[in-house]
Amino acid sequence: MKGPYGLAVMYHSVRRRGEPCPSGIRPMWTDEFERQLDWLTERFEMLDGERLSGVLAGTYRPKEPWCVLTFDDGTKDHATVVTPILSRRGLVGFFFLVSEPWVDRRLPATHRVHALLSTVPERTLWETMVEAVQAEPGGAGLGEESEARRLYHYEDSIERMRIKYAVNFALPAVVADRVAGRLIAQFAGDEAKLAEEW
Repeated sequence: MKGPYGLAVMYHSVRRRGEPCPSGIRPMWTDEFERQLDWLTERFEMLDGERLSGVLAGTYRPKEPWCVLTFDDGTKDHATVVTPILSRRGLVGFFFLVSEPWVDRRLPATHRVHALLSTVPERTLWETMVEAVQAEPGGAGLGEESEARRLYHYEDSIERMRIKYAVNFALPAVVADRVAGRLIAQFAGDEAKLAEEW
């Protein structure tokens, strides 16, 4: 593809400061989001779906660097917080939805971890996870601490790093699913209700 380069910016949770927010997530606050949008719109041509398709097909050539805004997971704040901001600014976002909460009334693994971290002290959750994994047949491991530190260096405790690394990388997916499901039932309650809230 020739012409100005493009940038895809990916967001997850965007929340309003001062409103209730689960402690297990690290959202971007709306004032930060708005500042980023100011910076991006001053420097990039913000593409909608039609123009992005044209760029990819080679039928549209922006005169300046271009940008698309993407939003992962389809959390409730994308509808209640992000969409009104984008609409007010005349911007378009590309939203990638996870169907599991709607189809199966279950949270994806990452959101299960966030829900648990919002409910249970980190050390308690880590110790309970270790016990649950040790009880699994086949001796699944929780992964190396050094790898957890490397990948999740931005987290503020080793327990958070290890929990996220274990569920997202170290454990086989079926084991991570079983263990996280049991921990949700034990500590967080009705997963279908959580899926609706998130």
